[in-house]
Amino acid sequence: MTGSHGRFGALLARPGGRPQAIFGLLGRAPGSMLSVGFVAAAAGAGGASGYALGGLAAGAYALANALGGPMVGRLADRLGQREVGRPLALVSAGAAIISVVSLLLVGPTLLIVLLAAVAGATQPNISAFSRVRWAAMLDHDEATSAQALESIIDETTFLLGPPIVALLAGVWFDGLPIVMASAFLVIGAFGATSHLGLPMVRPHPDAGRGSAFRPEFPAGLGLLFAVLVLGAALGAAQVFVLAYCQTLGAEGGAALVYFVNSGASLIGAVVVGGMTWRRPARTRFAISLFVYAVGVLPSALVSGYLPFVVAAALSGMAIAPTFVQANAMVADETPARARTAAFALLASATGLGIAGGAATGGWATSEFGGDTARLLLVPLAGACALAAILVDVAHRRSAVAGMDDGEGSPPDAEAPQVPSPAPPPFAPHPHEHEPAPADAIADVSAEEPTAG
Repeated sequence: MTGSHGRFGALLARPGGRPQAIFGLLGRAPGSMLSVGFVAAAAGAGGASGYALGGLAAGAYALANALGGPMVGRLADRLGQREVGRPLALVSAGAAIISVVSLLLVGPTLLIVLLAAVAGATQPNISAFSRVRWAAMLDHDEATSAQALESIIDETTFLLGPPIVALLAGVWFDGLPIVMASAFLVIGAFGATSHLGLPMVRPHPDAGRGSAFRPEFPAGLGLLFAVLVLGAALGAAQVFVLAYCQTLGAEGGAALVYFVNSGASLIGAVVVGGMTWRRPARTRFAISLFVYAVGVLPSALVSGYLPFVVAAALSGMAIAPTFVQANAMVADETPARARTAAFALLASATGLGIAGGAATGGWATSEFGGDTARLLLVPLAGACALAAILVDVAHRRSAVAGMDDGEGSPPDAEAPQVPSPAPPPFAPHPHEHEPAPADAIADVSAEEPTAG
């Protein structure tokens, strides 16, 4: 662990490192708070009938966020993170707060569903913003550690978000978690894109080939399919934790299982972040995904509460490491002009997988009961293992095809070319545009050789 702590400490000690982590944590809050917050707010305003509307609003928010995230990322790549992230954070937060006002004034209506969709579609992905800026300034090993640090922040957000919602909803009024999450988003977006955070990457107005939904890295669709399958397994497993604990008569024990699973995932990210790697990211991703596929099987097969807790720890240890390697693939292989969109697209595929897996897990539980439904994790684990193999094979083929086409250059070499001397990769502060003093110009002119 010493190596992990040393590397994370070195990252946070960089100029802007600590503020970026703090504002990044705040900016991610809506992702873990709003879905639960919409359900709590609608249920508080409409009673039992509000749960259905709240669930619909949560689903609309998640789906809109998954579809809108890559497009917001594409805009950030082209126009700049500050220029895109700040106004859209205000729009997203405003839509969420208006939904609370509508619940207070007119009660549960379909308006909350529409506003939830707007909030999700316009929400900037602060995690993607941070990952792009780390990737632009670090070497190979440091960049992997930075992706691990961002995954730890992601895990922390989802570990703390739902309990915060539960506490805030009972303090004053049920819409308070939505208001707080909106405030966190605005503070995080403005703070992370200020001079306090990491250096801003230069925008790429020439977007090049591709689009928000067409990744520009080898085996891009294969990686997206793999994280979609992984998300499905995670979403189904979350449902089965509650369902199996209820079957055992230990409903209250589900909280411990969730905590152990997330805690093991955090530990895995810390360990991975402190390691030095020789294999390429695609190989590390395939191995990590295969390890998760094996590790999740006990959750489907063990019997009894304590063995189930241990099984949750085994499956959790590979979750964050797998996402660390997936994001490392994006950082290593995506052209700088498309990185924000690629990171956001990866998150969207994961979110869609989780939503689909949770829905399928809920259906299986209703049809077969909490104990038998767990067996669905067996084919999902097999799908993860198959995806791990396919993404590696697809990556190799696409890489060979790229070399045959003369496209085997590093990702950053594909970025739009500019006349020499090239500008630095980070946007300068305003004072960097000030003209040089006249005496300095004179000194330089005096040193130039004369003709003849």
